[in-house]
Amino acid sequence: MRERLSKVKEILFYNPFEEYLKKRRILAVSLHKGALSFAYLKKDMNKTGISFSKMFLFPEKFPEPAEVVSSVKSVLAETRDKGIEVVFCIPDEWILIIPVRLPVTVLENIGEVLAYEMDRFTPFSQEEVFFDYSLIRTDENELLVTLYIVKRDTLSPYLRRFESEGIKLNAITFHGDSLAGFLSEATAKRDLLLVKNDNGSLKKVVVYNSLLLSTEPCTIEDLWSKPKWIEDFEPETVVSIGCRLGIDRELSLSNVVYGNIRMSENFPEAVAEATAFSYILSTRRRLDLLSMGIRPQTRVDFRGTFFLIFLIVGVLCLMMIIPFIKTQKEVEYLSRVVAELKPKVMDVEKRLKEKERIMERINTIRKFKPPYTAVDILKEISIMLPKDTWLTTFVINNNTVRLEGFSDNSTALISILEKSPLLKNVSFSSPTVKDRRLKKERFRIKAEIE
Repeated sequence: MRERLSKVKEILFYNPFEEYLKKRRILAVSLHKGALSFAYLKKDMNKTGISFSKMFLFPEKFPEPAEVVSSVKSVLAETRDKGIEVVFCIPDEWILIIPVRLPVTVLENIGEVLAYEMDRFTPFSQEEVFFDYSLIRTDENELLVTLYIVKRDTLSPYLRRFESEGIKLNAITFHGDSLAGFLSEATAKRDLLLVKNDNGSLKKVVVYNSLLLSTEPCTIEDLWSKPKWIEDFEPETVVSIGCRLGIDRELSLSNVVYGNIRMSENFPEAVAEATAFSYILSTRRRLDLLSMGIRPQTRVDFRGTFFLIFLIVGVLCLMMIIPFIKTQKEVEYLSRVVAELKPKVMDVEKRLKEKERIMERINTIRKFKPPYTAVDILKEISIMLPKDTWLTTFVINNNTVRLEGFSDNSTALISILEKSPLLKNVSFSSPTVKDRRLKKERFRIKAEIE
């Protein structure tokens, strides 16, 4: 019951402009071998931009947890802002990416299934890793999921240090996912290849439908090879990072522009900037390795909609009251008109009933009227026939009259007899014949008595 009420409250008090109006501050911290980079992003209404980027060098090693947290504290102090969201971006080398196929029946609880069967999909148990996933494709019978994991013993020292210094991490992602999210938004392309120089060799990052699908070593020759599990992958753009490929559809990371913002030419700083932008702007779901595959329920702040609700209720009340008053006046007017017309209507109804009674009596009298006699019919026919016509035969059988005789113009007899109120359906019963002796036409006619 409580869950249902919570859902009702979420629907009633949802503020569609909350994300647009909310001010946000994002500090992206990107960890690299030999460097630690930062990007501080501010979002005010519809204005979003990088306030500053910076980098600390740590030659030939990954910064230690104490060094990372100390640097983060100094940068946070420099911002002088409150409510800053901190996103920690770790190297791709720490991430294991595994494609997983699942039955479509687990769509609503993918995270729980991945956690429960982690030792079947990976060499590790659930307790040994942090993980998250992306739903790449939903087919009729199965789901294609990409699983991203990092070992706990690699990441935990940093988390403990952040916690001991009272710094809350809002999310943990990794370089490839940050670049995938940002570049999909910046280039407006959903299928991309990211190719970067990794200590003299090339590394390919496959982005499908704005989601990171895989990372793998490559050469120029096998750059266009498709992932085995996505046969329809067709990259629209190839983004080169720290290298020059000399191929079609190539776009250098340093030439990527988002709005009026150009990416830093320094790769660690560019990753930090991409992390901040993808975290706040990406239309896809953001990865968070701390989530353990659990999709959190969206919090709905309903305070901003109270005024709107009261305004709508007030308008609705006015819309209901005004037509009611108008309708009430119309009803009163119509009631007076009906009262005036009621005596006349009753008089008309009385006359109609009287008319019905009279018609019933007339119909009853007509039923008792005697039928026509043979003499009546013969007399009627004799009067109507022309003088040049005479009968030789006159027969009445039940309701049928049969006539035979001679006439100068037999055809005209049909129209003459049809005018009689005693006869109907007048027609010749046989063709007319010319009598040479009498020089007249012999006819045979039949008709029905009305």
